[in-house]
Amino acid sequence: KRDISSPQPTSQNVRVNVCVRVRPLNALEKRTKQVDAWSYGNDEIFQTYIPWDKDKESKRKSKKKEAMNFRFDKIFLPEENNEDIHDYVGTKVVDFVMKGYHGCLFAYGQTSAGKTHTIHGAKQDPGLIPRSISLIF
Repeated sequence: KRDISSPQPTSQNVRVNVCVRVRPLNALEKRTKQVDAWSYGNDEIFQTYIPWDKDKESKRKSKKKEAMNFRFDKIFLPEENNEDIHDYVGTKVVDFVMKGYHGCLFAYGQTSAGKTHTIHGAKQDPGLIPRSISLIF
C-alpha cells in the first residue's frame, strides 16, 4: 500500500534512463589483435575506428559516411563492476518500487555483449537481480 503523504512522481522527477556498459575486449578479441572501435567520456561514446576508411570497396557498399557519436545518461567503463552499476541504477529503481510505483531494469544488446553478466552476475560479482533482492529482503 502506497503512502499517499509521499510526493507523487511528476514528469520532472521520473523518466527513463539509458545507460551503456562498455565491456572489455574478451580473450579471443585480444588474441586476434582486434581493436576497440569506440572511445568514451563524459557520458558520450564516439566511434574511433571506422572499418570502411581502410577499404574503399567496403566504403562503396556502406551507406555510412562518417563516424557516429551518441550521448547517454551514464556510460559504465570496462573497469566498473556490477556493484557500481547497481549503486547507480538498481538502488534507485528498488527505492522507487518500494514506494509503490512501477519500475523496470532490462538489458538489451547483441550476443556476448554482457547482458547476462550484468543482470545475473557471478558468485564473486553478483548482478542487478541478486543485489536488488538482497536490498529488498
